[in-house]
Amino acid sequence: MNTNIRRNGTLLASLLAALSSLFAGCSCSQLTNPHAVRLGTDSTNLGELRKFCNLPADVQSCQWQTWSNMDDFGFGDWGLVAVVKLGNDAELAELGDPSPREHVVLFSREPTPAWLRDSTATMLEATDERGVYSIQGDTFEAGNIGKSPLLHGSIIKGPDNTWIITLHTM
Repeated sequence: MNTNIRRNGTLLASLLAALSSLFAGCSCSQLTNPHAVRLGTDSTNLGELRKFCNLPADVQSCQWQTWSNMDDFGFGDWGLVAVVKLGNDAELAELGDPSPREHVVLFSREPTPAWLRDSTATMLEATDERGVYSIQGDTFEAGNIGKSPLLHGSIIKGPDNTWIITLHTM
């Protein structure tokens, strides 16, 4: 019987050692909140934005920001939010599929960046739920706007040919 207790004790000690070495490289943030949204810096660089999405030639201005909710092991999702002002004749709707909806989620786990709130004040209205907005404009599925791997998302047409583009990987 003592032999069985020693074997079980040795097995348990080996299991605990393996588990502790598995989690030795983990930070506390991975264990407590592995899906915290991390925001990239916002940018007005149109050339860089074109690497992520297909846009017409007549872009007057843009501002955009990437985000990720990947853990340190590389699992999760990432994407971008952009506000694009197009020339009078340019149109994004032809690249997307009509998709009527009343709400859109932007940065649901984080405060919406000030630049995005300011530039979309006439297009989005905050609801009682953090990061969820009522849409004041026409919505479309992203369709052919996103480039791989950002193949999912939506576009929202606002006044003065201003568009909100949201793209993500999953």
